Amino acid sequence: MRKLRRLALDPRHASYLTKKQREVDGGADIQKTWAYARKTKTMQGVAATLGAMTGSRARCFFCGDSLGGELEHYRPKAKFARYVFLWTNLLLACGSCNRKKLDSFAFFKRRPLLVDPARDDPWDDFFFEEKTGQIFPRYIGDPPQPSSRGKYTLEVIGTLRFEAVMEGRRRSYRNLRLVINSYLQSSRGVLERNLLKEGIQDNDGYGLLEWFFLREGSKLPPFSTLQAKDPVVWTNLVSAVSAGVQGVKSVSL
Repeated sequence: MRKLRRLALDPRHASYLTKKQREVDGGADIQKTWAYARKTKTMQGVAATLGAMTGSRARCFFCGDSLGGELEHYRPKAKFARYVFLWTNLLLACGSCNRKKLDSFAFFKRRPLLVDPARDDPWDDFFFEEKTGQIFPRYIGDPPQPSSRGKYTLEVIGTLRFEAVMEGRRRSYRNLRLVINSYLQSSRGVLERNLLKEGIQDNDGYGLLEWFFLREGSKLPPFSTLQAKDPVVWTNLVSAVSAGVQGVKSVSL
């Protein structure tokens, strides 16, 4: 799971969502209204904007491993009628994550327990184990306790612990290490910097760029080595990752 930057919606699409929400607020049947709207070109445009938030491959907002082929809701429409067509409540999910989530939704002290990747930074509640590709609830507080949001999200979205997803994380981790080590062993010229950028961009999945450039992963080699040996390139990459999903594409190294 990775932090996503919610993009601005086309004004025509935003207007359509407002119109359909008014229908639901006025008593229209939720399931029928959603089913009809979902088939329209306008909602296809909404889905396309959501897909663009994860990059060209339109990955699932939760697992980041599979195609986000289903336009769904953060707060389930069956329980939260006033959020059915709210732009900030819409997301893309793969079939596996969507079936796991269903209508699960709980609160703790009036705050939703399910991590919202389009609003929250998942790494505030998760910790990545490099060797296994597994994510665990982050220990927070005093005394430290497993994050309640991290625990709940992993319980609800069991896909996050599927072996295939874990292997995807491990593969991305290996690839990032190979790309950086190759750069460090090169002359570090313009060509090599471009190859570094492309290699990192190609592995911009599962939230691992944020983990290795902005979080605890930055203390591990070869990330720490790159930081020490080429601080300018490191700083530019950190800025690009911080900027959001598409940042690495435009960064100048």
